[in-house]
Amino acid sequence: MKRKNSVVDREAEEEEKSSKQKISSLAELESEDDDDEEMDGMSEEGESGAEEESSDDEEAAEAQNKPTKKGLSAEEVQVARETSELFKSNIFKMQIDELIGELKLDPKQVQIVNKALHQINNAVEGVSDRVHSYNLVEAEKMFGKNSKDKIVIPFPDPKPSKDVQYKFGFAKPDYVTVLGSFSLHTAVKQPEGVGIDLYVNMPDELFQAKDYLNYRYVHKRAFYLACLARELKGSLEKLDPPMEMSYSYLNEDLLRPILQLTVANSTKKKHKFHINILPGTSSTVFEPRKLGPDRNCVRLDREDTSTLPATVFYNSSVLSDTSYRAYSEFLHRAKRMCEGFNEACILGRLWLRQRGFGSSIRSGGFGHFEWAMLMAALLNGSGNQRVLMAGYSSYQLFKATVRFLATQKTGLSVSFSTQKDQHTKAEDKNLDFASPAKLFDRDFKLNLLWKMSAWSFNLLKHEAAVTCDLLTDVVKDRFDPILLKNISNPHLHFDTVFR
Repeated sequence: MKRKNSVVDREAEEEEKSSKQKISSLAELESEDDDDEEMDGMSEEGESGAEEESSDDEEAAEAQNKPTKKGLSAEEVQVARETSELFKSNIFKMQIDELIGELKLDPKQVQIVNKALHQINNAVEGVSDRVHSYNLVEAEKMFGKNSKDKIVIPFPDPKPSKDVQYKFGFAKPDYVTVLGSFSLHTAVKQPEGVGIDLYVNMPDELFQAKDYLNYRYVHKRAFYLACLARELKGSLEKLDPPMEMSYSYLNEDLLRPILQLTVANSTKKKHKFHINILPGTSSTVFEPRKLGPDRNCVRLDREDTSTLPATVFYNSSVLSDTSYRAYSEFLHRAKRMCEGFNEACILGRLWLRQRGFGSSIRSGGFGHFEWAMLMAALLNGSGNQRVLMAGYSSYQLFKATVRFLATQKTGLSVSFSTQKDQHTKAEDKNLDFASPAKLFDRDFKLNLLWKMSAWSFNLLKHEAAVTCDLLTDVVKDRFDPILLKNISNPHLHFDTVFR
């Protein structure tokens, strides 16, 4: 029993010691906790202080590195504007390149047209060299509804009187050549088909020095055209493809009938073209100054011509027939001088067409021919009269020409010469004849804008001003409204339309 009690007493002592140790360790633990809290407090204060110091340093560094807010300088604004304009110009140029590629003629169609032109030229070359002369009675008997070939003479009004003494003649043309956009390679696809101008130069011996008076030239020209139609009629049916002909009027000028050849009985796209045969004469047949814009050339029976008004329309119509070759050479020279000339002509043609402008009288008298001649003339300026530069791109030529049209406050007044050593005057104050728009050839004494009226010039200037605003706007899309959108419909163009 004693041994058992001793064991129990020993266990009790150990438990008492253990409890004392526990109490002692709890006290120590509390003491350690207090110390830890003090250390933690000191650590947190140190860390927060360090963080505050670091934050202050970072804020100071950021404040030092952060740029101060201030307005852009004029130079920076200009650089930004030029960068934006350059980007828009590059996009516009790419759109132009794609558009011109789509407008180019189909090579197969060009091949067919060239073949037809060669065949027509061969038919004309087969005409006899002999000059045939007829009086009016004989000439009228050769043609008419009762004639075998049903061809009539397209005499303009007034028709020649029965007592005329001059003769009507026909002979083989001096030469035949292709003119206009097809020869310049500026012809494009059009809904009505591409038109090709084939010029036929009538021999000088068929005319007299005073044939420019009283419709004598236009009557002889009409007879020559009828004779040419009769010579070609049999050959046209043998062409491949066969063609048919009819009379038309060049730019709606009733004094200048032409022959228009079209492919017979075909709806194929490659046959959608027409060939205009334009008769004319050399520049040496008539003296240009006698057909100037201030002269009267329709005198009838009156001897005193001092009180008669100038016959601008008649004079210009006759002079235009003498200038074909000179103007063709002038345009080809501009093409060789300026690489972007051709594409600028295409852009001008499209821009004018989308606004309803054309070379015909009804379309305002300003079409692709007048546009091309204006650009060629402006390329030939010098000094402060120089508007276009030979190094300009097609876009720059187009933009500068449109700006030139838009800034004509008192009306267009340009004089030029087709001679190589002569320069253009972009503002010639010596042009004293009455006309709202003047693109005056000093050699031929011809105003190329003779078909323009005051309203058509003002409308052209307005459209040019609107286009200038679009070209200088770096935000708005300008490609569609300038070149793709068709606003030629009067109801889309004007507030009120009278018919």
